[in-house]
Amino acid sequence: MSISRAAFLVSTVFASGVLLAQGQSPAPAAEGTALPRQGITIGVVDFAKVMEVYPRAIQERKKLDEFWKQCLAQVDQERRRADEIRLKRDDLQADTMDRDLKDLEYAAKQREIEALKSVLAQERSRRVERLLVTMYEDVQRAVALVAKDRGVQLVLRKHDDVVDGSTTNKARVYEVRQVWYAADELDLTPAVIQRLQVPLPDEPKDATNEKDQTPGKDQAPAKTQPKESTGGKPGN
Repeated sequence: MSISRAAFLVSTVFASGVLLAQGQSPAPAAEGTALPRQGITIGVVDFAKVMEVYPRAIQERKKLDEFWKQCLAQVDQERRRADEIRLKRDDLQADTMDRDLKDLEYAAKQREIEALKSVLAQERSRRVERLLVTMYEDVQRAVALVAKDRGVQLVLRKHDDVVDGSTTNKARVYEVRQVWYAADELDLTPAVIQRLQVPLPDEPKDATNEKDQTPGKDQAPAKTQPKESTGGKPGN
């Protein structure tokens, strides 16, 4: 190799190193080679707005309101019975056993009403919790469908500002807020609302449970116990 050709190769390699050091883009990847992901696509959803217009949530809230109306009517009925006991007590002469017995009956009815109110309120709380869990599970599925359809990889919950609320309500919203700013194009709320206007597809069945219930190949079939002989002729 001549000296001039060797010098040319050395100068070419040096120049290539300088270009790489100055931040020149590398050569494009070969076809079929996976490129590194440039970033994460993020979306936000206002769950409160979704719940307000979700048809199933509206229907379930009506059922819950109807249940609570029936509870209040039941309490009012017991209060009327307590008033009847009190009126009968007031008609009785003071410092008599009959009056004292009516006092006991009236006090027992008052305790019964308070206990009834506690039981009904507890049942209402249980129903509210079940309603919230069911509705949030539906919204979660809708969010996942919308996000996958749009190529969104991360969805955060968005809270609107409390306009006419008290300081306590505003403080509570600020305390749980996850998103402090989001551009309009990141808001998936309208798409999620639209997705929930029609029934969601059925969730896939858990194949693991079905597999556990299916006898394995190594599992021997149950043996049939032979019938006891009665001593008669074959066939009888």
